[in-house]
This record gives sequence, structure tokens and C-alpha cells, in this order.
Amino acid sequence: MNYVKGPDFPTGGIALGIDGIKKAYETGRGKIFIRAKARIEKNKIIIDEIPYEVNKQLLVKKMDEIRLDKNIDGIVEVRDESDKDGLQIAVELKKDADANNILNYFYKNTDLQVSYNSGSFKDYPTHMEYIFVKRSGKWYIADMVMLK
Repeated sequence: MNYVKGPDFPTGGIALGIDGIKKAYETGRGKIFIRAKARIEKNKIIIDEIPYEVNKQLLVKKMDEIRLDKNIDGIVEVRDESDKDGLQIAVELKKDADANNILNYFYKNTDLQVSYNSGSFKDYPTHMEYIFVKRSGKWYIADMVMLK
């Protein structure tokens, strides 16, 4: 973990905890939870980054369906405010709404939080084997030495 910090997803998001990443590095298998980057302003939830491979239009649609079905109270409107400067999803809230409660509901019931399973394999002629970062780093260095 000192040299290889963790996965870097192109659409951003926040990796929750390091246990899954550590396990993937140590054993070749692990589960990584990625959560959207959101902030709360007055009566609004602003989402600036979403997890990798999450379709923004489907996410906004799902969030709006939650509002229409009144699964949780306090949501006035869900808007996609993305432009050339970047992604932004705005969730307008009623004055008395609990923004943290609504955000946690979205994390649980939409793709604002997803998990990725990590599995690294080396294919031998007779079998496959999980590889971990330390071993793959040794192989990489050995290959670089051979190429020189």
C-alpha cells in the first residue's frame, strides 16, 4: 500500500475503506466499494463524480423514480446539470428534509454506490493461479531486466 495506492477509476468516485484493496493486493482477490462523490448545500445534494461504468441517465432516472414513488419524503426535484465543464447531478430538497438520510437512501438503493470484484490470474499451461501485487511486481522487474 506504500507504493501502489489503489485503483484509479476514470469517472472518479471514492473507494470506501482499504480492506478490499489490501485483500486484492495480498491474495489476488478482493471486493472494492466505490461511492459517488457528493456534497450537501442548504436544501440541495450535489453529486460531482459517479462510480465507473454507471450510466448517468439511468441513474438520474432511477433517482427521479424514487422521488415520484415517494419512497422517501423530502425530494422536490432531480436534475442533470452536466455541461462541458463536467458532471453534476442536483437533488433539490424540501426545507425540512434530512439531506444525509436521503443521500444514504440513494447510496443504498441506486448505483451511487457499487462494488467491484477484483481477481488477478496467471495462466499456466496446466492451471490458473491467483496472483498478488508483490509477485506480479517481481515478474514485471524480471521482464524489464530481460528486455535490456
